[in-house]
Amino acid sequence: MREMEARDIKPTKEIYMALLRSFSQDRDIGGAERIATTTHMIAAYGKKNLLCKGLNLLLQLEKDGFEPGVATCTVLVDWFGKLQLVDEVEQLLDMISAHGEDPLL
Repeated sequence: MREMEARDIKPTKEIYMALLRSFSQDRDIGGAERIATTTHMIAAYGKKNLLCKGLNLLLQLEKDGFEPGVATCTVLVDWFGKLQLVDEVEQLLDMISAHGEDPLL
């Protein structure tokens, strides 16, 4: 990954998913976390308002056992709020609270 980034090569979603699965199977939490933080892709999709791509990525990650963290949920709250998806925002705020964070900060 680092070598690809150094060469300005954008890894595909499939590469991210394979790495996440590999780290998860090896119980390498640090490695999995590094890959999972690439859910910054969600923020990028949000900035470009690519809802289908963002949701497809989330669904694939969840299918593979990944649960979005507070940072990802916060990005989604902002994005869904702009789209006036009130029910979805409320669900995300509940998820943030369940992680022990204050969703209003």
